[in-house]
Amino acid sequence: MSKRMPAVFFGHGNPMNALLRNPYTEAWSELGTRLPRPKAVLCVSAHWYIEGRRSHSEHRAENYP
Repeated sequence: MSKRMPAVFFGHGNPMNALLRNPYTEAWSELGTRLPRPKAVLCVSAHWYIEGRRSHSEHRAENYP
């Protein structure tokens, strides 16, 4: 049986965290080196601009190496 991956909450925080290097981004980078590569990723967002609920499934996203 495989080990379960932890559930991790990534709050978007300051949009500049995508560009800056600071203690916050360093901590997330370090966490990424310690966790195994996931088989799947679930993303849930409250920021949606259409009515109803939608889901999307893609076997291999184009922007995921």
